[in-house]
Amino acid sequence: MRNILYFFICLTLLCTCNDEEQDIVIPATEEQEPMPEPEPEIIDSVQVVLVEWPDELNDLIIQDFTARLPGYIWGCVYDRANQDNLLIFSYNILSGQTNVISAPENIGLPNFQVIESGPDGKLYLHSSGIVDNRIAIFDTNNNIWSSIEIPGFINGICVDEVNNNLWVAHKNGVSRYSDNILSTFDENNSILSRVVSGTNNSFFGSLLTVDMSGTLWYANTNVLYTFINGEWSLHPLSPLSDSYIITHIVASESEGVLIKVPNESLQQINSTEEIRNYNSITELIESQRSPINIIGRLSDESIIYSHQDGFSYYDSAGNNVVQVNSTNSILPSGNHAYKISRDSEGDIWIGGNQTLAILPSEW
Repeated sequence: MRNILYFFICLTLLCTCNDEEQDIVIPATEEQEPMPEPEPEIIDSVQVVLVEWPDELNDLIIQDFTARLPGYIWGCVYDRANQDNLLIFSYNILSGQTNVISAPENIGLPNFQVIESGPDGKLYLHSSGIVDNRIAIFDTNNNIWSSIEIPGFINGICVDEVNNNLWVAHKNGVSRYSDNILSTFDENNSILSRVVSGTNNSFFGSLLTVDMSGTLWYANTNVLYTFINGEWSLHPLSPLSDSYIITHIVASESEGVLIKVPNESLQQINSTEEIRNYNSITELIESQRSPINIIGRLSDESIIYSHQDGFSYYDSAGNNVVQVNSTNSILPSGNHAYKISRDSEGDIWIGGNQTLAILPSEW
């Protein structure tokens, strides 16, 4: 009997201990405040150049520019006060002096929106938007204007600095202007083919560039051609996409070209194969800031591209993309449709609206 009583006493104590363990209250943890958003890194080494227009022409907008001619920035501008003015400007990099030059009324173009420069000091200007078939030429050596007529509305132009040729993509093919002679390639005398759009409409593409070796690259929607030693070839990787057209094709400073297909790829290729691609860098492939101009640098394989409100820099060593705009630099706010161009000293310039800026050497 005593043993039975002892057993029940022990059982009662054990149950009491278990109940006490179950009744232990764990104090609630305090809710942690969310971490503050990191402050944007301030890029204080972008140098904005103040372009001082003449007093009577203080309402000019930079449409396009080139820094390829030594010592100067040359560009075409839009005069908001007088839309009929056909104007170009030169900016002396050393002195900071700006000079505005008017084109003659009989030059035959409604406006200037695109400018390219040749190694002989000639500037080539045309109206974008496929509205005209004439190119204006300004010789900076003697300040003489002239123009040439192209057999079709102009889609795009580029200069072959190796052979000093002007290449023109237009509605009816591709033309080369060399030594005052215009030669045209189309479906009748080359492997180039038209893009058929609708029942009664067909056209040729608009994108072309010349790489460091003098090879011409020409994109017709998603089909890629090269012109080497007087012969056209279909690129082995063509077509580059089944869903999208090529939107950018630019000469790389190392080899071949950089080609962008939206939402799919950014790759560097030569005349036979892909050299490398940047497809793992989402910000370069699916950018919310659509690139306007792209530069692929030889020195460190970095990528710089301009967009509406600034520029983006892809650091290949750090494998990251830095956005530079008015929030983290002294670039002005607003959409300025910035273009970029490298000068003869190796500096990269960005320009648009009423702004010219030189990018720091570390970019």
